[in-house]
Amino acid sequence: MISPASAKPSLRNWGSRFDHLYRDTTIDGYDRMEAFKRYARRRRRGEEHKKNSAAAVAVAVEAAMGSLDPSRVCAECRTSQTPLWRSGPNGPKSLCNACGIRYRKRRKAKINGEDKHRKTTATNSTAIGTIKGKNGSMMASLEAVGAELRRRQKEKQERMLLLLLEREKQRSRELKAAATAAAGGAAGKEEAEAALLLLSLSSSGIFVHS
Repeated sequence: MISPASAKPSLRNWGSRFDHLYRDTTIDGYDRMEAFKRYARRRRRGEEHKKNSAAAVAVAVEAAMGSLDPSRVCAECRTSQTPLWRSGPNGPKSLCNACGIRYRKRRKAKINGEDKHRKTTATNSTAIGTIKGKNGSMMASLEAVGAELRRRQKEKQERMLLLLLEREKQRSRELKAAATAAAGGAAGKEEAEAALLLLSLSSSGIFVHS
């Protein structure tokens, strides 16, 4: 029966060529498994980069072949040679690179101008609405002030009319009293005037009667 100790291979039976690999589990400070994983990752990244580069080259070649298609011309400048075809008013790939850039700039400026015009119109509408609201409030205030002034003027006219009526009544009463006094004391007045006349004659003086 073989003991477990004797079943394990002895390091002395290995050559010096593999002895350090068995004893050493690290390579340049890294674990051997970790180093293998890093190498595999780098290799996969390199293969993916090559595939992407090949795909990019294929796309560039296809684009170059399409851009050099003699049967296709720009809708504006009528050129058939351009590094890139762009979309235009006639559809996709109807303009050359330069005309497509100019068309995109014009379209962007037009959209920005329409947006600015819409914003200005909305601002003006808001301002007009605010002014109308303020004018409405002002008109309501003026109407209220006018109604108050008319009410006060009416009250003043009524007071003046009552005062005039009262004065007219008082004057009528005074005239009636004066007429009564004049009718009742006419004889006494004549006698008084005669006595004054005699007194003035007797004294031979000047008497002024008012």
